[in-house]
Amino acid sequence: MKKWIGLVSLCLVCSEAWAGTAFMDSFDTADTIDINSNYATRQAGGVVSAQYTGNQDWYAIGGNKLVHRGGGEIVLNANLADYLVGHDFEISLKQTMLNTNSNWTAVYLTSATEPTRSNSRLGFHTWGTGQLAAVYTVYGGTGAAGAAYTATARTPAQMNALWQENFGTDFDRTAEHLIQFISTAGAGGTNTFDFVVDGVVVIDDKVYTFNDDTVRQIEMVGTIPNHSDGGNGALYDDLTVEGFVPALSTIRLIGISDSL
Repeated sequence: MKKWIGLVSLCLVCSEAWAGTAFMDSFDTADTIDINSNYATRQAGGVVSAQYTGNQDWYAIGGNKLVHRGGGEIVLNANLADYLVGHDFEISLKQTMLNTNSNWTAVYLTSATEPTRSNSRLGFHTWGTGQLAAVYTVYGGTGAAGAAYTATARTPAQMNALWQENFGTDFDRTAEHLIQFISTAGAGGTNTFDFVVDGVVVIDDKVYTFNDDTVRQIEMVGTIPNHSDGGNGALYDDLTVEGFVPALSTIRLIGISDSL
């Protein structure tokens, strides 16, 4: 005769965590001047879904990309601190710089104590083709709360040398490029990141520290002239944050029969 003699194992797994997609905006929607149009569907690939606030008049969506067409600042209205602080993470995006002047467009991370671009500790701006002194200016630093970022620039000559070495051609800043910040958590909140373009490490192990652990937001701003008429600006696509994403708790119950 067989009968169930009881539960052999009870497996309770709580608060597992792994690297996953905290946020992702594909910007895939019909052309519009409303940059929050269809935002929940566009952002369905991540855990967080949020609207953009700020000077939205200087932005639009066209060709399934975010169009930066003026100087105003926008903020992703989501606090990403839980996914980033104390963890390895990656922020990536695709960018096309169309501006032919010496203007720039910037994407950066802020905190409660470093709430603006000027004191962000992780971010960058890309210069228009009219700026011959630099292609990228990358932010970092370990100063006191509110202190200005520490900048590292890469010149056209430096970018051309890297592209010749890796691709056999000069760097074209008007082409679409995949840009990544690959951040490694360090002791006591002192972290490092690699600034990577199209898989090429352009700046490695840049040290940074935010003086607050409660807030992390993504912002965008620039000095691009008003091109609401469709003139040259900058394009963004697939803004993505890969970080520490908690899993759902699971319970597995197993029963085994035995013969008596």
